[in-house]
Amino acid sequence: MRAFRYLQWTVAASFGLIGLLFLLTFFEDREIPQEVTGWAESQSTPALATLIEIFALLGIAVGSIAMLARQRWGAWTHLVSNCCGISAGLFMKCQIRSARLDAVDSLLMLCIGLLYGLAFFTDALIPNQRPPNQTQSQPTGYSS
Repeated sequence: MRAFRYLQWTVAASFGLIGLLFLLTFFEDREIPQEVTGWAESQSTPALATLIEIFALLGIAVGSIAMLARQRWGAWTHLVSNCCGISAGLFMKCQIRSARLDAVDSLLMLCIGLLYGLAFFTDALIPNQRPPNQTQSQPTGYSS
């Protein structure tokens, strides 16, 4: 039961770090010199890679929610979506980012590694085994 509690905290932390990444991305454009951002924006990004990234984010969200519901398929969905997102990232345009954003991204990767460790190598995603509801003894001659 303790492993599932850690998994819940890890999923919450990963959602928080993803939100922080998006927030920092919007504000970091002001800190990077215009010459550098102008050059980076001139690079083209394949539409297919962007589409795969969007579906990967959706798969990561679905997998995370499924893990919170103690579904093992959620961990596999999260893992496959993360691998697809990383693979699509190889074809994205050049990215220029600050050290702050890179540090938060590194923390997110550590958090996701912990998430996979808890999901695949502990009993966190095994549902609680409760005995079926026992009713009082049935009267004789009663058929169901």
